[in-house]
Amino acid sequence: MITNKINTILNNSQQGDIDYMICNYIKMNLKEVAFMSIEELARKSYVSKAKISKFIKKLAYDNYIAFKDDCLLELEIRKQVTNTNYFLTKKHLHDSLSWIEKNLMKIEQSQIDYFVRKIKEAKHIYLYGVAYSHLLCQYVQYEG
Repeated sequence: MITNKINTILNNSQQGDIDYMICNYIKMNLKEVAFMSIEELARKSYVSKAKISKFIKKLAYDNYIAFKDDCLLELEIRKQVTNTNYFLTKKHLHDSLSWIEKNLMKIEQSQIDYFVRKIKEAKHIYLYGVAYSHLLCQYVQYEG
């Protein structure tokens, strides 16, 4: 997925790096980028068309059309995640929150402090999940 590829480059590049700047622009403007020509993307990200072409190859896409297709797929997945969240019922949400509250009472504060400290120290954080947990992981990744 495009977000995974973009985040990998953002997390492993310097802010002044050209790839970093292109990734940052794409991440912040994915809805527009999905419909831009290569020339428009080059102009908006202040690089040459050749640099965008090279960058697309670096992301492992055969061409700019394949890149745009993945951008559109990403937007569709985000839309589905949003729609799925919309259809959660109040009862399901209430039951989930009750379960979380009940289980949080079993966790000691020192365990939470340790966990938060380790997250803050981490250079990378990878989230994996199944079903709704997977959707939550995707949401956290998009927002993070």
